[in-house]
Amino acid sequence: MILRAATVEDLPFLGRMMREAGFPPERRPPLDEALRAPHVAQWLEGWMRAGDLGIVAAADDATPLGAAWCRLFTPATYGFVDEHTPILAIAVDEPHRARGLGTALLRALAAAARAAHAPALSLTVSPRNPALRLYERLGFVPVATLPNAQLTLRLPL
Repeated sequence: MILRAATVEDLPFLGRMMREAGFPPERRPPLDEALRAPHVAQWLEGWMRAGDLGIVAAADDATPLGAAWCRLFTPATYGFVDEHTPILAIAVDEPHRARGLGTALLRALAAAARAAHAPALSLTVSPRNPALRLYERLGFVPVATLPNAQLTLRLPL
């Protein structure tokens, strides 16, 4: 497995990963429908604008397996902490989960964000999402509970 910086050519893969991250498995729509959803489209439109960072995990044959990426958003976006803290998204293709890829992706993204002088990373997650344990293990701390019971977490860099 290799980790590499995401590029504009990764946009189709990031779209697939955003479908994974943006919908619970039991309500996951077809890809074309998912890509039109506003909460998904905002992660993809204009990908690689100033401040966008991403890491892709790939197999030795370069097949992408998962991605973690971040970008700056407005206060109306889930995960928003402040105008200087990028919000992150992460997903790993289902057959490759529970193998440490999420941990590796988050660590690499945090290092890239730190090198870019971001003060922190943030995200919003359901308290029922098993990934919450990963986020907490890596140092994310709760900063808000939203009306829908989702948690906003922040990782100081």
